[in-house]
Amino acid sequence: MTIGGRTDDKSGSAHRELRLAELAALGLLVVEGLVILGYVAAAIANQAQFGGQDFNAVESHVWGFTLTYLSGWSLPPVVVVFLLGPLGIVAWIRQRGGDEISAARAGLVLRLEFVLAMLTVIGGIVSIVGRVIETSPAQQWSGFFETLGLGVGSVCLGVLGVVIVRWLADDMRVDLLGRQ
Repeated sequence: MTIGGRTDDKSGSAHRELRLAELAALGLLVVEGLVILGYVAAAIANQAQFGGQDFNAVESHVWGFTLTYLSGWSLPPVVVVFLLGPLGIVAWIRQRGGDEISAARAGLVLRLEFVLAMLTVIGGIVSIVGRVIETSPAQQWSGFFETLGLGVGSVCLGVLGVVIVRWLADDMRVDLLGRQ
């Protein structure tokens, strides 16, 4: 080791770190997209197999179970990993000061995260509605409060995601709606 001697170029390493972080953020979003599609397919299959009746007081549990199935992906533990994880990665990329390509990719992640955050809010509401339709609260209060807690947690995490996405988008000068 010599003082003032040749040093390794760290820019290539930093660029690889940013690309790996971008890949991880997009990978988490793709996986969550597949999870959402799986739950939607399960809800459709459930309704096709057990539904078919009109929505009435006697058959409402099938509709409620279908809605609960449909929103199963929006449970808070899943949302923490797949919604807040990529947002943390984007915030890290912003601090590292990536190039224009990294900024464009971070903008894509933010747009996808915005959609996921909004879907999470909707999923939390749908899970509460589905549980209430499936089983009346008076029949099973413990299950109702569990679902209420999980649904409210999903809604709160979704709102938190929207706030963080908006803050990062404003900070990075990213237009979330894609307007030029």
